[in-house]
Amino acid sequence: MPVNTIPPKKWTVLLYSAADNNLHPYMVDDVAELETVGSDAQTDVVVQIDHGREGGGAERLKVEKFVRDQENPHGPVQSPVLEKMGQVNMSSAYTLSSAIQWAMKNYPSEHFMLIISDHGNAWKGCAQDDSSRGWMSVPEIKAGLAQAQQETGKKIDVLGFDCCLMANLETAYQLRNQASYMVASEMTEGADGWPYQPIMTPDTLKTMSRRLDMEPRDLATMLVDKSGTTPSIHTLSAIDLSKMDAVRQPMIELRQAIVETPHTQAELRAIWKETTRFYGYRDAGDWAHQLNAKTEDRTLQDKAVAAQAAIRDAVIAEDHHGPYAGASGMTLQVHKSSDLSYRNLEFEKDVKWSLAQERIGGIDDPKSPRFEE
Repeated sequence: MPVNTIPPKKWTVLLYSAADNNLHPYMVDDVAELETVGSDAQTDVVVQIDHGREGGGAERLKVEKFVRDQENPHGPVQSPVLEKMGQVNMSSAYTLSSAIQWAMKNYPSEHFMLIISDHGNAWKGCAQDDSSRGWMSVPEIKAGLAQAQQETGKKIDVLGFDCCLMANLETAYQLRNQASYMVASEMTEGADGWPYQPIMTPDTLKTMSRRLDMEPRDLATMLVDKSGTTPSIHTLSAIDLSKMDAVRQPMIELRQAIVETPHTQAELRAIWKETTRFYGYRDAGDWAHQLNAKTEDRTLQDKAVAAQAAIRDAVIAEDHHGPYAGASGMTLQVHKSSDLSYRNLEFEKDVKWSLAQERIGGIDDPKSPRFEE
């Protein structure tokens, strides 16, 4: 078997664009935005995008730099197509794994960033594929990432979700061993998603390729910092996934304190209603903060403070604007969902959070739009 002699670059960025749905025109614009930056001597930017059955299916391309009007960076994608794949199911864990393996093997680098772009709905997953009537659950996302890691021997450094609602505690806990850092939004996004032109500027690529000390943590933080003035991104967080194991025990103890508190269900729900809301989910850190502030149950206060500290430690960067002053970086399914797939999550298996959900009562199941602003 021939040995790959291509010298590794500093970074490879893979945009996995599951565009076989109503977001297709916006996601094509994302690629066009990336072309204002392109790849450079030390950074490769590659894309797998699905145009759907009627659009000829999926294709892979390497993003090259093209001069565009900076005031209107959208336009036809000009980068050369490397491979026409035909009809594929982008909501499949196998397809995700295959794309990662292709990018890692053909564009070797010291560090690797994967951005999954499409509709999203927190722990319920992301990547809607209309032709296949598919949706990728969070356990399936983990399976795809794990298979790619097993085949390549390489762990993802930065995992980005250009999707609604994916900065979620249950999601981060599920993926804690498949990537080093996760960047995502607690809130829904505008249809145009991440602002790739200001985020992936030539200055960003220059920093990625020239700073010898440019570590994945720095890049994750930089992405959050550069998104702050973007109208379509109300929140963005960078999460250190290595800290998610340390969240487990404080959440177990908080769950037990909620179950045993003398507070009535009505009193707990009143606290829940005061917690910062993201389309049905609640901010995990603010939930703990509200519990501490609005109870006289000393045990519940102590456990809430410990949980809030663990969540704060895991979130290394966070930005929010608009009516989200209580945002701390991750949401939580605080109360019960009618979706029985929650019981398949590792967070539920390890923490038994559903016991706290039952104590709080009520059912709230948010849908998963990516708002067209």
